[in-house]
Amino acid sequence: MASVKYNRKKTQIRSGRTVFDYADDFTLRVATSCGRSGSCHECVVEIEEGMEGLCSRTGPEGFLKDPFRLACQAVVEDADVDVSFSPLRREPQLLSETVPFTGTLDSTVTRSGDDVFCEGQLVDAYRGRIIGLAVDLGTTTVVADYLDLETGESIGVSSFEN
Repeated sequence: MASVKYNRKKTQIRSGRTVFDYADDFTLRVATSCGRSGSCHECVVEIEEGMEGLCSRTGPEGFLKDPFRLACQAVVEDADVDVSFSPLRREPQLLSETVPFTGTLDSTVTRSGDDVFCEGQLVDAYRGRIIGLAVDLGTTTVVADYLDLETGESIGVSSFEN
């Protein structure tokens, strides 16, 4: 009986299951944002062995060439052919850089003596620094920039895939 393999793990083939289903069996995270319908094109895997044991390429896979398939579309049809795959690895990248602030700060949060105001209303006592958070919630990436609201200086930037 043939098997599906990823890395050094393998499991017995059961026809009619997608490569994504096998990735689930291996607790392997494969990127997707479309609910496995093929529309996001994120779940690209490299078929290292057994392309002939998979169904024909589907419409959503038209942009791919061998040995690549979408894990959600590649159905194992031939239970007598070993299939081996690996997901494409994307390294998360910091997609922003910290640029020194050189303009005039126009913040709605201000300090007067030991008091902090937001739009003229007292909101808190001054504790040595007024920190703000700017968030860019994008389709593919979330970026958070921690700012000193008195100077405009970026204290730190963090980003991750959405």
